Amino acid sequence: MHDIPGLDILNLENPAHFFDNDIFLYNTVATLGPGEIFGELGILNNQPRSATIVAIEETHFAILLKKDY
Repeated sequence: MHDIPGLDILNLENPAHFFDNDIFLYNTVATLGPGEIFGELGILNNQPRSATIVAIEETHFAILLKKDY
């Protein structure tokens, strides 16, 4: 199985979603820490999401609507 630091492939809810013919479909772009945000460019540019977020540890999220941003 593939070794991706911090990502336990065997315990993902749907591991097949991440592979196509045994090729991992995603690249690690960033590792976010406490208080960091993502998704704001989609709000500002009125575009759909451009990435998939995978939490590698217990995580708490807050969601902002466009009108609140």
